[in-house]
Amino acid sequence: MRKILAILNARAGTFLDGQVQDPAGTLQRAFAARGDAIDVVLAKPRSIGDELKAARQSDHDTIVIGGGDGTVGRALSILGDSGKTLGILPLGTINILARDLDIPFAYEQAVAALAAAEPVSIDLGLINGKPFHSVCGLGYFAHVARARERLRDLSLPVLGRHAAWAMSHFRAFRQSGRFTVTVETGGDAHALDAYAVLVTVNRFSGTDWRRHDLDGGLVEIHVAKDVSMLRRAMLGRDLVAGAWRDNPDIETFAARSFMISGTRPRRWITRDGELFYERTPMRFQVQPKAVTVLKARPAPDA
Repeated sequence: MRKILAILNARAGTFLDGQVQDPAGTLQRAFAARGDAIDVVLAKPRSIGDELKAARQSDHDTIVIGGGDGTVGRALSILGDSGKTLGILPLGTINILARDLDIPFAYEQAVAALAAAEPVSIDLGLINGKPFHSVCGLGYFAHVARARERLRDLSLPVLGRHAAWAMSHFRAFRQSGRFTVTVETGGDAHALDAYAVLVTVNRFSGTDWRRHDLDGGLVEIHVAKDVSMLRRAMLGRDLVAGAWRDNPDIETFAARSFMISGTRPRRWITRDGELFYERTPMRFQVQPKAVTVLKARPAPDA
């Protein structure tokens, strides 16, 4: 019998939208049906860090975190080396890691999948020693995160939240300017003028930006070169069509570790959706099979 603690972000959009009437009860019934003991905490965003620190010292062997990618990232920074298994309930807008673990986004379906999920070991990325589970972004992506920060505390309905997400990307598209980065990998240095840089843990592909391999042991860096607005728009088209890897305005490097340097001592960077002011040069590396997480079982007809 597993001893499980679930920490749910009480301000997650899924709850604010009124889509879930009894989040704690739904969890308790699903896990109890499989013989597991589960405690549930509905935490305000500002108290989630304290709840996670308490969870690290607890005798629970599995911690379920309910929130978006940023909340999951915070959980990993606190629990990543604790030896505890991490389960993820996707309650945010994007939910990259939950999606790659095949956890459905609808709450009751997600709970059912998580209760039946199996533990697997996955890679983490490190930036200057700090863990991230999916992506880091500079330039355009940092502009998107800054726009989202201004909207974070608004209680928006689901369509309003998605409209705000789209608006943040539109503003970033217009406001992102050129910056110079030097990528050092394998003893070689590549100086590039860019308007966006995206660093990923393992390889994303396809129109839905999925990772089919969460323990590939590498990080990829994608540099979108500084080009005209028209060519940026064409790049956006290729992103939607899944053809972005063939776009000549993106340069991609893959390695176990590399450095990014620039002209500023610090740069804004988004790490799994959260905004940080990070020192340069930035060292990125992969931490192979660093954490155990719950992955949904394949569907019977898969």
